[in-house]
Amino acid sequence: VGASFVGQSGEHQATFEKVQDLHSEAPESIALRISPQVMQQLVPGRDYVIAYIAYSTQRLLQKVEERKGGPVVINLPGAAPALLADSPELREILAWDLDETVTSPTALMPLIRTGLTSQDWQYQNFFLTELALRPPLHKHLNDGDREQIVALAFDPDASPYVPRFLIQHGDFLGEAFDHSVRSELARSILRTHTLQQDQATLYPLLIRTAMHHLGKHGNAGDAPLLKRWLRSNNVALVEEAMESLGFLRIPEMDHWLKEELSQSLNSQHKHQAIKSYQRRLLAIRDKQGW
Repeated sequence: VGASFVGQSGEHQATFEKVQDLHSEAPESIALRISPQVMQQLVPGRDYVIAYIAYSTQRLLQKVEERKGGPVVINLPGAAPALLADSPELREILAWDLDETVTSPTALMPLIRTGLTSQDWQYQNFFLTELALRPPLHKHLNDGDREQIVALAFDPDASPYVPRFLIQHGDFLGEAFDHSVRSELARSILRTHTLQQDQATLYPLLIRTAMHHLGKHGNAGDAPLLKRWLRSNNVALVEEAMESLGFLRIPEMDHWLKEELSQSLNSQHKHQAIKSYQRRLLAIRDKQGW
């Protein structure tokens, strides 16, 4: 639905006034459950395009009923949450089905290019995902398009979703984004981000993806970059760093883990994670013979 944000109407609840139905018919006024982080970024009076669900299905009882707690904004590939600032380009691409992508791909590419040049993180995420999920468009990418997308992946001011998505799903860019380029991107990510990471943001997911890629496609020269993340406050990142170093079979790992355990200040969770991995590492070495 196209709707204008009115304001917060309750805890985790925002009220919108309908501007236009885009798919099914929506009520004139919609109260939607939204996370506090998203609520803080909404602008009263601004128009948005929103995807939400108002009903839940009980399969065992074979019935549909209104959601307890009210309608909620959903997450879609490339749109998490599915709430984007309204624009002609967004409305037009939402109106295209997959059949039209096959029959008229050249008409859709200008919309994709416009979305990818936006400074809006939601637009970068959405239009990149739309491009990747519409294979008929891939043969219409030119060298300039590929260079622009690769540059966006390396842009520190771009959405963190972009480099993460491309490291995982960038095959559609061909040689312009092969594993060597992805590895350079992963190294850049691990060099530039701070070790203190809040789990509530998108950056830990990006950093984990970068480490996982280097564990599979990197080399021993990447070990110092991965070792750096053993010092992180985020235990999930410490665990990913240990896994990636293990994949690379770095002989100094024992010393590095003991060094980290000797730190004056370590959370109990982090201490337990390192001790657990030390035990696993012994079993892995016995099994693989290294």
